[in-house]
Amino acid sequence: MRCPLLPRSVCSIIVAISLSQLCFIQAAQQPQGEVRKHACDQEGALFLALQQVEEVSGLDPSISSISIRVRIAELIWPSREENARAILTDAYDSASRYFQDKADATSVEDRLQVLFEDPRFTVIRAVARYDPKWARKLTEAALEEMERMIEAKGSGRQPIRDAGEKLLHVAHSLLPINQGLALEMARRSLQYSIDPQLINFLYRLSEVDQEAADQFYREALRVGAGKSLEALLSLSPYPFALDRSVGSPANVYIHSVPKNLVTSAELQGLFLDQLLARAVKVIGPPGEASGNEEKTFSHLGDPAQIYLAITGVEPAVARAFPSRLKSFQDAKQLLRNRMTGEDFKDVSANLERSREAGGGSFESALKEFERTPEGGEKDLNLLNALDAARDGQSLDQVLGHIRKMSDESLRDQMLDRFYFKRAQVAIKDGLPDEAKQFADKVRKADYRAYLYYETAAETLKRINDKARAGEMLEGILSIAEKAPDTNEKARILLSVVYLYSKFDHLRAFEVLNTTIKTINRVGNPVINRGYFTQTIRGRNFSTYRSTRMEGYSLESALGGLAPQDFERALFAARTLENKGLRASAIIALISPCLKPSGEK
Repeated sequence: MRCPLLPRSVCSIIVAISLSQLCFIQAAQQPQGEVRKHACDQEGALFLALQQVEEVSGLDPSISSISIRVRIAELIWPSREENARAILTDAYDSASRYFQDKADATSVEDRLQVLFEDPRFTVIRAVARYDPKWARKLTEAALEEMERMIEAKGSGRQPIRDAGEKLLHVAHSLLPINQGLALEMARRSLQYSIDPQLINFLYRLSEVDQEAADQFYREALRVGAGKSLEALLSLSPYPFALDRSVGSPANVYIHSVPKNLVTSAELQGLFLDQLLARAVKVIGPPGEASGNEEKTFSHLGDPAQIYLAITGVEPAVARAFPSRLKSFQDAKQLLRNRMTGEDFKDVSANLERSREAGGGSFESALKEFERTPEGGEKDLNLLNALDAARDGQSLDQVLGHIRKMSDESLRDQMLDRFYFKRAQVAIKDGLPDEAKQFADKVRKADYRAYLYYETAAETLKRINDKARAGEMLEGILSIAEKAPDTNEKARILLSVVYLYSKFDHLRAFEVLNTTIKTINRVGNPVINRGYFTQTIRGRNFSTYRSTRMEGYSLESALGGLAPQDFERALFAARTLENKGLRASAIIALISPCLKPSGEK
């Protein structure tokens, strides 16, 4: 056997075990008439795993091919550490080449891919599970590479922020594995930026070690004190256990606050010290022109932002620091004098909306829509009211307004969103007939198919009505049959396979064959995405809402069938023509065979 694309140590192990596992591989070359639930073993699975390394190593560096190698290395590390190290070394080299190529990319899509899925850090996260020292070394190399890029292109703000965000992402993923290394990575991120997601890290850390989280917050606040107002205010949630920052940032991040978080008066006082100091700096000496109207991170100037921030923490000041309340109230008055007329108008409207929201977000959103004059913003406010509605009665209040819209394209999109949400309410209430009636009014086929899927899944869960669930799934197949061969169609079919695997694996295998033929006809298949995105485009706005779907991936579909007939599922995976997808599917199938005994 020749494997020129692999490190020698990886190639040698393939040769060493190939003969002994020939039966295992041959068994998977043809479909089996009988069910064989436990056809895989560790050595045979190891052979297949390393075979996939060779398959993807010849491909151009991509997030997919690198992620497959990382997954294989993680699976074989407990039994084949040397080979796992060789695979991860090769994967990091590929990831570095990918980063260098994409760093100069001109398309927005490529730039976002580098920002959110830098594969170097995918490798680092995997390495950190087993060898923290090596992970540190790779992190240093990645940061040096990024700093060289920043130096060559100028010290732009975005590349620096990217570095901090990536380090924080690594820290977050390491938290369940190695708290010390996670904190080390999080501290390194502070050298580059105060990222809004730092609060999520602090909240998750506090769930396992609040003392460490409190100490790290002190460190972050010391750094944030010397950064922008945006950075300082992004640190406001933790000491007050808030789900978002005070002020009015351009981008709102919603955080999940731990139930058992104990707030600290000391940390609250430290933040308030910095907030008041920033207010004094913005106010300036009496009689001096402001010069502080720079709108650094939203449409509001700094005086307005700090005014809103103080308003947001005022109740906590009155409760825990009553002696300091007057200082903050005086600062607000002086900040008011520094605001532009336009900013003061916006601040007043912001506070009014906040007061109304306390009585119910749907009522507030509907009232905002009704008092807005005709135009693009009125349409957006109607959409906000639609999205805020949580029950059938509220949704029905919006329907009449949607039908009166003059923009036909936007009206159709809004009606789709209305019927989609109305069907979701019916599914939640256990009314499958009503859910189907609303789903059938949704124009977009993939949205309608999703609602059929959710109805079938809920029917199985509530009353285990397999016949009814089967009817809904066949309805999805009818929708898909009329659709062109696209990634969306393939995902819809995979969801049918996944749900059928729970109660009719023979029908699931039949649909799987159709699904794989569809995937093979798609020019550039992007299948393993566990969600779909709803888009609404108006004249002056666009909104995007992602909805998760557990069966929307090849791994989920095959994983549901493997316990029923492993060999037939493996045969099906081998018929995928795309090398990356084929490798990913096979790894998903053999993963349970490679896990140590007792691990689920």
